Amino acid sequence: MSAECLDGWNHATRGLDLRQARARRPYVQGFPSAEPSPPEEGEPVQDYNPGPHDVFVATYAKSGTNWIMQIVTQLAWHGKAEFQHIHELVPWPDSEAFGPMKRFAIPIGIDSVWKSLSERKRAVKTHLNWDLIPFSEEARYIMVIRDPKDVFVSGYHFFK
Repeated sequence: MSAECLDGWNHATRGLDLRQARARRPYVQGFPSAEPSPPEEGEPVQDYNPGPHDVFVATYAKSGTNWIMQIVTQLAWHGKAEFQHIHELVPWPDSEAFGPMKRFAIPIGIDSVWKSLSERKRAVKTHLNWDLIPFSEEARYIMVIRDPKDVFVSGYHFFK
């Protein structure tokens, strides 16, 4: 993960690692908070410890999430992944908090899918803020950023 973070700070030049940076600049409901706050009970991935098999794909909604998920999944499957819907292979832990979306994707704890692959990698979809995503030096992280105008137009047509 790059030392250049989404908040514009280059934490490496300021002597901070990413864990310190997260504690320094926490977000509450998507907005910067002045005070660090402990994780709330029931956060979707609060107790999950990522491993070397995890590739987190973090995007804002309507920012090309499924497109990137397709790319990552096909890379892990060497272009041979077949499924009715991407969520048959990709866990989406934050969907647990969405009520009707609960059980929409395979649970993050099910490991039979990625363990059967030669690459032994799996994509994990999330729309959580970067400071709420569990961090591990072993895991990989892809942060997708899209022009806000395009996000708005995509969202408008999606919800229309």
